[in-house]
Amino acid sequence: MDTEQLTGLDDFWRVYETAGHAALLAESLPFGEGRAEQVAAEREALRRAVDGDWSGCEACARALGATYALQGVEPTVWMATVTALARRLTPLLVTEYGGDPARLAAALDAAQAWFDRRLGVITGEYLRARGAQGAESRFRGLLEAAPDAMVIVGSDGRIALVNSQVERVFGYTRDELLGQLIEVLVPERFRARHPEHRDGYFRNSHPRPMGAGLDLYARRRDGSEFAAEISLSPLRTPEGTLVTAAIRDITQRKVTETALKLANRELEAFSYSVAHDLRAPLRGMNGFAQLLLDRYRDKLDAEGQDWLQEILLNARRMGGLIDALLSLARLARSEMRPQRVDLSALARAVAAGLAARDPERDVSLVIADGLHADLDPRLALALLENLLGNAWKFTGHTAAARIEVGAVDADGAPAFFVRDNGAGFDMAFAEHLFGPFQRLHPAKEFPGTGIGLATVQRIVHRHGGRVWAEGRVGEGATFFFTLPSRSAEAAP
Repeated sequence: MDTEQLTGLDDFWRVYETAGHAALLAESLPFGEGRAEQVAAEREALRRAVDGDWSGCEACARALGATYALQGVEPTVWMATVTALARRLTPLLVTEYGGDPARLAAALDAAQAWFDRRLGVITGEYLRARGAQGAESRFRGLLEAAPDAMVIVGSDGRIALVNSQVERVFGYTRDELLGQLIEVLVPERFRARHPEHRDGYFRNSHPRPMGAGLDLYARRRDGSEFAAEISLSPLRTPEGTLVTAAIRDITQRKVTETALKLANRELEAFSYSVAHDLRAPLRGMNGFAQLLLDRYRDKLDAEGQDWLQEILLNARRMGGLIDALLSLARLARSEMRPQRVDLSALARAVAAGLAARDPERDVSLVIADGLHADLDPRLALALLENLLGNAWKFTGHTAAARIEVGAVDADGAPAFFVRDNGAGFDMAFAEHLFGPFQRLHPAKEFPGTGIGLATVQRIVHRHGGRVWAEGRVGEGATFFFTLPSRSAEAAP
């Protein structure tokens, strides 16, 4: 899998773990007293797959296929569990990543790639363990249970077996397809070169999951084309290698993704326009209130002057909120230009600026050396300004304030952090921290717009990373963020 797919798998894994659906997987494992150990092995294997090591997943899948064969359990049991699990997880993935269509699609594709790859290994081991007797009928049953169009092709490029979904998706009958070259399902504009690709795959066959970064298309019986995702899995048999192709029509998903992207762009443009248009009347209100106070102060009693001061105060506060909203909108509209960034040096520069603006404070600043990542330098600055500014603000009432910047290991990759010993927060409200204009502390105690952590989350997500926080009331908070493994490193 490429880096984008591994990032998507990591996102899927985080939601899977948070949702606690390992119990659902356990229901499908026919291991009796060894079920708990197998569940633990399955979870560890998925963790390793996130880092690109699929050996554990394949070992678990082989064990599962062998056990199904030994106990006479059809692999469709596992497929039914996968379907139920997907139905449970898909809304959670949409909730978590719906604001970023590309990231949502990557997480959904990665989940399907994991399921498809495991199913191919389970099926192969199942057939090997059960032997040739009755294998074809059982395999046909498995194909019929598959939700995707399944086509099995021999080394000569001819179709050996299809399921009913192929008839539904492509419009052919089984009899029309059996014995035909697979190119009959390939758009005419690609047919000339397809045999070369097909022969190359048979010479070096390996599982290719769905969502492998390829724009693929298939052709129906009536000549129309549709966008497709296609996974390929080699199947070794005594008669030679067969290739199983799972084909999925993703036309509707493409339409949905396009609509979602357009809606997000329109929403961002609307937010930007509204915030920009509010500035002029707000400046007018603020200016006239200040003019009234300056010219007619002696004609107003104390209560009238207080009212005008309150108008000016709220106008300035509204101006700050508008500026914050515009800043958040610009993050989504700006083009990223990633490059190598020294986060240690950048954090020191930001900290020096905070100290210069507030010279009376005595804050212990500890910034680790050797923190580097590939990200947009402008967004990296905004990221650290918000995180360090947040720590600086919430240690304002702490006698011996301390702020630390460093990194810890998170599943083999660095998780950068900014830690403070300030006001902290109740973990019961942690999910509200990164929402725009969400505040857990009174504005009078800790002033601000409530947009800083939303900005942090937007920046991290745009780079394909993850951000979360831990804290305790009165004991401080730690904000963690990760970036794709190719782009981050921390000194040991």
